[in-house]
Amino acid sequence: MVVAAVLVALVAPAYRSTLIFKLDETWSGRSRIACTVMTDDLTIAGWACESLGHHSETTLSQPFVWSKGKSFVLPLPRKAEYGKVLDGNDQMLIGSAWVDYDDCPVMWTPHAEQGWAKAKVTKISKMVGQAIVLQADGTIWIEHELDVVARGEPDHWDPISFGQFNMKGVDARGNPYGNMYDGIFHGGRPALTKPGSYFDTTWIPLPIAPAQPAGNVITDSQLTAVNSSGDTVGHSERQLAIWTKGKLSQPLNGMHRWSFGRAISETGQVLGEASVADVDKEMVFLWADGKLTDLTFTIPGVPLDSVGRFNPRGDFTVSGVMKTERRLYLLQAR
Repeated sequence: MVVAAVLVALVAPAYRSTLIFKLDETWSGRSRIACTVMTDDLTIAGWACESLGHHSETTLSQPFVWSKGKSFVLPLPRKAEYGKVLDGNDQMLIGSAWVDYDDCPVMWTPHAEQGWAKAKVTKISKMVGQAIVLQADGTIWIEHELDVVARGEPDHWDPISFGQFNMKGVDARGNPYGNMYDGIFHGGRPALTKPGSYFDTTWIPLPIAPAQPAGNVITDSQLTAVNSSGDTVGHSERQLAIWTKGKLSQPLNGMHRWSFGRAISETGQVLGEASVADVDKEMVFLWADGKLTDLTFTIPGVPLDSVGRFNPRGDFTVSGVMKTERRLYLLQAR
């Protein structure tokens, strides 16, 4: 039997860091800044939340965008309490706003002269839901309560449903990918999930790790991101999972109580988070070329605890807490 050796880099690569967004860390220590958009031209967007609920649900989130060295809080529709950017590009961001106790799909566009400093927000449909995916051809996908309900453009929507399917994106061939589920955790997250994609109406599953022995807690297998080559990242039975050409590998299996893959680059590099000895903390890592690099202390004074996403050039975002502020940073190799 051949045992693959996992090499851990003792010194993190040199990165140039840029502060993208920050907010006050509440007494609960459960703030979050989610990076959901990162383009090749370095438009970075997402949402920030001062505190998560007991089951990691989010409320009072504010949408933001960073462009040309400046960050801006994005406007919300009239009567909206909070909102999120969930996808987009340099010229359009999509997401949701919470209006009259329901999600409303919205889009943001930059001002012709003042750019994102004076962005415009528009409700794109009267239906309830969130605009979750923007394809390169302009097609928008809308989801309501973890189920896809429509796709199209603001002046024309086609109803569509895949049943209990939490969509994560659309691959290079236009196929929606995500996770089928059989239940809901506290806080509204899908439970008992199985990763895969749809080709027309045919479900194409990805292989997953065997279920844990009887008596242990049954966990889930989920994909979180797919690159243009079809390489996929996520987790299976609480361990980092990488699917290459449909085949599953788990390079960190057994090294940590849990390890999750969050993003994958065009060259197959993986960003993730994993447990450490202190149960109240975690490490963030980069997996590349068979090596694990701990990124947790890459930025002096800011212990990192979550990762964002890559752009096509391989730049990526990370988040951590500095004193009383949660901060989102862009990291670029020197």
